[in-house]
Amino acid sequence: MTDGPERARHGRTHDRDKPVETLASRALNKLALMKAEARVKIEDRLAEMLRAAVLSNNPADRDNAITALRESGCPDEAIVDTYIPHVARLLGEDWCRDDIGFADTSIGASRLQSLLRDLTPDPRSVVGSATDMSGVAVVVLSDDNHTLGAMVLTHQLRRMGVSVRVLVGAPADEALKEIVSDRYDAVFISSSRTETLGKLKKFIESVKRQTRQEIPVVLGGRVIEFLNDVRAEAGADYATSSAEEAVRLCGLIARKHASSRSKT
Repeated sequence: MTDGPERARHGRTHDRDKPVETLASRALNKLALMKAEARVKIEDRLAEMLRAAVLSNNPADRDNAITALRESGCPDEAIVDTYIPHVARLLGEDWCRDDIGFADTSIGASRLQSLLRDLTPDPRSVVGSATDMSGVAVVVLSDDNHTLGAMVLTHQLRRMGVSVRVLVGAPADEALKEIVSDRYDAVFISSSRTETLGKLKKFIESVKRQTRQEIPVVLGGRVIEFLNDVRAEAGADYATSSAEEAVRLCGLIARKHASSRSKT
């Protein structure tokens, strides 16, 4: 886990009398504020500029696109939450119409992910401290090659002050070993392929069994659009692609702090 396995042991006794809900509320209010600040109307001109930039072999085009977005008044959070996913969808639509090939689609998505990394804050600078932060494993198994959504999720969680361990492209057995060997407060899994739902359900069942049902598992990504009952069909506790809703459903900050208090 990014903040180390000892993180949960350090509680602050002076918070003992505070309702634990206030800690969860603080994180959610922070994200709501950032989302409000980042909520912008997508300008087609800027979206097309970014789309062309990630299809270009000239890195300067991508720098220019980000500069143009910032100069238009678009904060980095909005670029991450709004423009990058939007352009990813445009690339997908281009591919479905045969306007671009699979190679260009993959390269464009990879460049979007590189931009996302450039715009992601240092985890050490996010809201919260080691005594407040919940720890989450964000997982994309090796059978699923769509990772951009998981990286956007990671960016959003870190802005909330959640400590994140990213397990992208990991074989199921390796991801399982990592999850059970450290003390995470939740597991968020992103998937876009219904073809691998059987393997995904088996992995989630293994997580639940080896953690004694103590860690909530949230499933997100395109796959949840095809599920009627996420618990029955995938074995997960919840289904959502919203970072804010996932934190609320799992009670991450509140439950983490309650655990910390019990160890003081």
